[in-house]
Amino acid sequence: MTPNPSPVAATPAPGTGEILAAQRTELAMQRNRFAADRTMMAVMRTSLSMISFGFTIFSFFNTMASSDVIGHAVPDEAPGRFGLMLVVLGVLLLIAGIIGDMRYMARLRRQHAHLARTPLGEGFEPMNRSMIVAAAILLLLIGVMAIGLILVRI
Repeated sequence: MTPNPSPVAATPAPGTGEILAAQRTELAMQRNRFAADRTMMAVMRTSLSMISFGFTIFSFFNTMASSDVIGHAVPDEAPGRFGLMLVVLGVLLLIAGIIGDMRYMARLRRQHAHLARTPLGEGFEPMNRSMIVAAAILLLLIGVMAIGLILVRI
């Protein structure tokens, strides 16, 4: 009785392993980049929530105080301070996120460029810059303007 032959793949063509390794490496670099972009978008989403919620609290209580609906139940400066605190916290979080993303992406681009100079990285496409940081900077400007508006009205 002859033993059952195990299913063995056909012998790959010479160089196929290196091509597959290069493709997997390139895809891994792209996954890291996309993960960094998703992380930056999460930071932006959290910052936007803090900035908008802080400005909304400030505006709501300012409107209530000016129409004398709440009377003196809330000190006059409390909504402004609380709203300002949330907006500043959102802006600081966004600044930390932008700096962290820029540092990580610079390191990732250096690693990508280093791999591109090796035989494994032949044919690597250059890693383009993401537009996420530009959107984060625009959101940062909006946050700074919200801080300015709150400070003018306090």
